[in-house]
Amino acid sequence: MIDLKRFWKEILNGLSIKLNALDYSTWIENLIPLCEKDGTFYVVAKTISAKEYVNKHLIDTINECLVEKFPFSIINKIEVIADVEKKAYISGENISTFETPEVEEIQSNLFPEYTFENFVIGNSNRIAYFAAQNVAMKPGKEQAYMSFNPLFLYGGIGLGKTHLLHAIGNYVKKNLSRLRVLYVAAETLSSDYMKASINQNRSDFENTFNINSFREKYINTDVLLLDDIQFLENKPGSQEVLFNIFNHLILGGSQLVIASDRPPSEIPTLEDRLISRLQSGLLIEIKKPSLETRINIVRKKMEQFELNLSDEIVYYIAENIDTNIRDLERNLKNIKLYIRMTNTITPSLSMVKDFVNKELREKEGVDSNDVLEAVSNFTGITIDKIIGQKRNKEYVEARDIFIYLMREYFNLPYVAIGQLLGGRDHSTITYSHDKTSEKIKTNKDFAKKIEDLKISLNL
Repeated sequence: MIDLKRFWKEILNGLSIKLNALDYSTWIENLIPLCEKDGTFYVVAKTISAKEYVNKHLIDTINECLVEKFPFSIINKIEVIADVEKKAYISGENISTFETPEVEEIQSNLFPEYTFENFVIGNSNRIAYFAAQNVAMKPGKEQAYMSFNPLFLYGGIGLGKTHLLHAIGNYVKKNLSRLRVLYVAAETLSSDYMKASINQNRSDFENTFNINSFREKYINTDVLLLDDIQFLENKPGSQEVLFNIFNHLILGGSQLVIASDRPPSEIPTLEDRLISRLQSGLLIEIKKPSLETRINIVRKKMEQFELNLSDEIVYYIAENIDTNIRDLERNLKNIKLYIRMTNTITPSLSMVKDFVNKELREKEGVDSNDVLEAVSNFTGITIDKIIGQKRNKEYVEARDIFIYLMREYFNLPYVAIGQLLGGRDHSTITYSHDKTSEKIKTNKDFAKKIEDLKISLNL
């Protein structure tokens, strides 16, 4: 019986010489040998897109290597299949196989509450909505002319870009479950690359997040949803990484959907070649919602928050809060809290006016010092302790809350938040934000505290 492990090792050695280093490390090194059946040796690609790329561009070279290395072998062909297909190949008779590791399921990072069904459509976002829906139904290579790849959505904060990215991901996960989906913020991509680069030369390389881990996370993906790409400004190393990821995913037939607060050409220091790639698909602006759309949004959110508001109140809120969806939602949450605190069944227009007018008066006046002071008052931890270096549990929690609020509601870059806290580095701030976000999802009491603090700050 043929030694399959030695057989595949010899094929890899040959391909490492025949192929360029990038093709070998990206597409070949990640293939997992599965079994031999009736003269065909099957290897597994982790995604459908990777399988199709290898079969289209590299399979001839692989089989040439087979003939050169083993001209008299009973194996006369190598075939690449996807991980989701492998069960069909390891049943029946006349099969030689060996243990292969299961492909690790990547965390998609999707918010299940963001769907196409609960997205409110208006003239300001209609084109973006239908483009996103088309991409979700036919991602990447499924599109006849590839004109929607990449799909680049841009517009101001709180206009629904992130909602659409998650809606695409949730649709794909539900209806095209064989595909691997990843939602990630651009700053997380940058942070991951920095972490992988730092860990590359560590003695415990295999047990850390390294370059191979990075490649596994980003390259072996069928649908990549990349948010807030404007944060790659002044980060040439991260831009280089994204350029390479872009090329490999597009060539492999994967789908990219990217969101930003501005078009690629208006992001300072973004490399020309990356701008060209980002604009090579479909570029769509999402604008501020019209009054009619805002009314529909208020009604949709009323259902979500179980609010009973008169038409007069709905119109007043929609007419006066004309900035973005996030601000509309925040005001409705304030009203919901007031109703709960006062046991009011139906709020009056005068009460709602008080809330909205307070929002309009105070929103622009809130800054980082206000947030720091509010967190200090709320937690009982002095400001000097929050921005200091001590790691007492209560100090760290107050610090984490401040970081979370500055990131979520002021959209401040991680580096800038670090400067507000005595020059803490990017990775520390990123870790803190992610930890607090997860705690809010899993700890209802903590989430309630954050909600009350937000209301006190009118956020």
